[in-house]
Amino acid sequence: MDVLKDLTKKHSGVPQDIKKQLKAYHSLFNLSYGDGKETVYSFTNKKRNQEKRFGRLYATSTSLQGMKKDFRSALAAGVLQDIDMVAAAPSIFKTILSVYNLNSKALDLYLENRDEALSKYKLKEKSDFLRIIFSEHPPQGLHPELMEMHKTLYNVLYPQIAADYPVIV
Repeated sequence: MDVLKDLTKKHSGVPQDIKKQLKAYHSLFNLSYGDGKETVYSFTNKKRNQEKRFGRLYATSTSLQGMKKDFRSALAAGVLQDIDMVAAAPSIFKTILSVYNLNSKALDLYLENRDEALSKYKLKEKSDFLRIIFSEHPPQGLHPELMEMHKTLYNVLYPQIAADYPVIV
């Protein structure tokens, strides 16, 4: 809170438009924190996630999570660390596949050389690859290796996970 106050002072070197936004955040924090107030988190709005209590948690009250990345970085510098895993979802899927003695050429290539994979599979960006992984029904005209990956994930792996972990599926 002191960092936010310091950044909004007259001579802090922060541009006026940014100071205005920081002051607005400071007001929100004053309303949300202190005297027993706390950040409240909940699972995504999907009923399934709320019932089974899994998935990403989102702050439902004022928190750093809702701030612009630049503000979050400045406010949390030296206090919190933002840890980002490169190719997190594909890496997790590769690990899960290996647990079930399965593999995927498309996942392997993506993890070894993302640019080469995107080019080979005629995808523009990583979000296109992730969309294929997370879409239950793949788009038409995918490269055969992407179709193989999708079938392995949804037709082979998913039923095995559902059988082994019925509580979370």
